[in-house]
Order: sequence, then C-alpha cells, then structure tokens
Amino acid sequence: MDNNKLIICDGIPDTAGWVSIKHMISLMSKLFESSVIKLPDHTPTKFQKICHFFAKKRERNDEDGSNLLIIATRLTAANNFFSLQQEKHRYNKISIWIIDSMFTNNTPLLATSKVFDHLFITSGNDIAFYQDKTKINTTFLGYGSDVLKLGGLNIDKKIDVLRVGRQPNRFDNDEVNENKFNLLNLHYQGRPSFDISYTDLLKKYYLQSKYVLAHSNLADESTYTHSDKEHITPRWTDALGCGCTIIGEQPKSDYAYKEYIWPEAVIDIDSSDRCVDGSDLIANITKWSPNNAKFNYIMALKHLDWRWRFKELTEYFGINCKKLDDELRDIEKLIYSYQDKKI
Repeated sequence: MDNNKLIICDGIPDTAGWVSIKHMISLMSKLFESSVIKLPDHTPTKFQKICHFFAKKRERNDEDGSNLLIIATRLTAANNFFSLQQEKHRYNKISIWIIDSMFTNNTPLLATSKVFDHLFITSGNDIAFYQDKTKINTTFLGYGSDVLKLGGLNIDKKIDVLRVGRQPNRFDNDEVNENKFNLLNLHYQGRPSFDISYTDLLKKYYLQSKYVLAHSNLADESTYTHSDKEHITPRWTDALGCGCTIIGEQPKSDYAYKEYIWPEAVIDIDSSDRCVDGSDLIANITKWSPNNAKFNYIMALKHLDWRWRFKELTEYFGINCKKLDDELRDIEKLIYSYQDKKI
C-alpha cells in the first residue's frame, strides 16, 4: 500500500437523483487513478456496535497505508463502514464526505474521532454541529460540476427557459408554462425525461438554455428536501457550468450559495402565486445576451469545477495527483483564453 493513494468508498444510491454525484465519483476515480469500493447498505448488529463503540482508538497506518474517502448521503455511513471486510487499521486517514449533510438528525454513535479523521460536509452552516457532536474535525466542501468536460460556452442558445426538477406551484405545470411563453414567442422547455443520461442532460438541455428555473427548497411543497434549511443542489452548479443564468426564489441563507454563487449568476424572483401575470419573469429573461453566458461560464470554471474540490482533498490527504494538476492547468488556460475573447 501507499499513503499517497486514495481509495474511494461509494455510498451513493444508484438512482436518477444522484447521477451528478455518481459522475463526480467516476471523475475522481479517473483523475486519482483510484479504486472504488462499494459501501455496504446494511449496518452492524447491536453487538457489533457495542464492540466498536468500546474499542480502542484506530491505529493509523501512516507508513504505508492508503487513505480512504467515504462518499455518502448521510453520516450513517459511519455505521455501514464497519461492515466492510477491510481491516480499519490498514488505512492512514479515513474521512467521510457527507453530501446531504443538512440532515443532522440520527447522528450515529460510531461516528467518532476514534476511527474517522475528518468530515467534509456540503452544508457549511452545520460545521459546528458536526464538530461538537462527533468530535471529528469538520470542514465545508460543497457541490461542483464537471465544467471542463461537460460544461461549455454556447452563445446560440435555443431554449429561453428550462425547467429541471421540483418547482413551486406557480411554475409546476409545464403545459401552462409553455402556453404562456409561446404567446410571447419564447421557447419554454419542460422537465426532461428521467431516463436521460447525465451527459445528455447537460449537452442537450443546459447548454442549449439561457435560463434555468431553480428555487429554494423552502419555496415548494416537496417532502424529500429539508423542511427548514435552505440548500443549493447540482442544478445550480451544472446550469452555471453551461453558461446558464438561474432564475427563481434563491436559497440565500445557504452557506454554499453565499460561498460559491456570484451576483450575476442568479435572478431572484418571487416564487409564490402573488405575481400571476409572470411579468417579473418575462422582464428579466428578455434582457439576456451572449455575454451573460460567457461571464457565467468563466466564473463556473473558476469556482464550480469539481477539480477545485478535489484539490482541497489532495491538500488534506497530503497526496500528489498529476492528472488533476494537469486538468487544473487546462482550466486556467481556458479561463485566460475566454476572458479576452469577444463574442
């Protein structure tokens, strides 16, 4: 083994809602030349939990042990980790990247600094909670997008407004939306099929769209999002990586939103039924120009590409990754070439 190596433990469901994170894991594996193991979907028995809870602190193998990064939806992955056959002492550092970290209930007892060295979370407002509850060092590491390979600058966008994912009542009926936009000679694109591939979603929809409807999770009545904490999703990062502008009621209290999203990236409008004529939406989307797409694409390259998140991981684990460094240089060259490009 080699402590300059990273093993990735995939704890993300194989469902349509997680395709962006699955792509991120695949991209990380290629750049780090890492093997990917699957996190078991069953938890230890009560007896095993008791044994683990009272076990001594894990012996870190800092001489020749590989590093392990568990990528999971919730911190319950700490329990599932103990179902793996690999001996926990074989690793140097073991860290968990919690993607849906805004859900802080049911924090497992086995998530302690005796075993885990670091928590990365996507909800920066919850750093103190995780730090205090688990005693594990915790830092923010948010969403990204494969801007370099799947994003791009398209100044000949055919779709004026694209709807993706959940919407508040005001925008939830695609047929009503389309009829309203048709009367104004504007092209509205309703929800793409759930069967579409992640690559096609970006290439055939986001890259072709000027604006993407995306709202705070508190603006709609969905029950699978957090009920009182706002949070962005990959809809924001993927859309901006394709040069779109986000329009909708924005999750302005979210740490990631404040950390990553620039003012020109979004247009904040009322998502309620109070503005029934749609004048607030129409007035904004008719102002679009190719320079909007150019600016958002450049900013996404600078701030939203997954590779910048990976760079933070290499710095934490103390590992080198030539392929990642090469592609980060490609991003910087691309930014430089587009900054002076007239469109």
